[in-house]
Amino acid sequence: MMNDKKKYSLWMTMIKYFILWMIGGSVYYMIEIFYRGYSHSSMFIVGGICFLLIGAINEIFQWQLYLEVQLLLGDIAVLMVEFIAGCIVNIWLELNVWDYSNLPCNLLGQICLPFAILWIPVVALAVVVDDWIKWRFMNEEAPRYYIWICTKIIKGDDGLVIPFVKPQKRKS
Repeated sequence: MMNDKKKYSLWMTMIKYFILWMIGGSVYYMIEIFYRGYSHSSMFIVGGICFLLIGAINEIFQWQLYLEVQLLLGDIAVLMVEFIAGCIVNIWLELNVWDYSNLPCNLLGQICLPFAILWIPVVALAVVVDDWIKWRFMNEEAPRYYIWICTKIIKGDDGLVIPFVKPQKRKS
């Protein structure tokens, strides 16, 4: 049996993720309305899931991941969710919410390269908003970002290998 403290902690975690899902779903839905003039209820669900996955990247890598890699992983997460949702909503249920068949480099008309590129700034905004919400309202760690491009320019390092994780200081 769970004690009261564990039940409370589990309940608070569920509320936290529900709030984040609602925020992500609402913003995604509003982006669609702003961009296309309409949206579909499935986009609310997709947006919430995408926001949760983007936020989970920091929880997995604990702030050590370079921002550029975080954006790439977030973009991949969005594409995977959109592809799966598209296959369910557009192909299986035939609701025809979106169709990228006429765009270059598309996969079954559900995702495409132009939108994959357009999602990168949206993912960047989602990373910052998720971190800020967790810091200001959920008493989590203050955000900090490591940007590989700036590190290379400032240090003058012209190495060809892009590190995925910020190097840790060596202990003496």
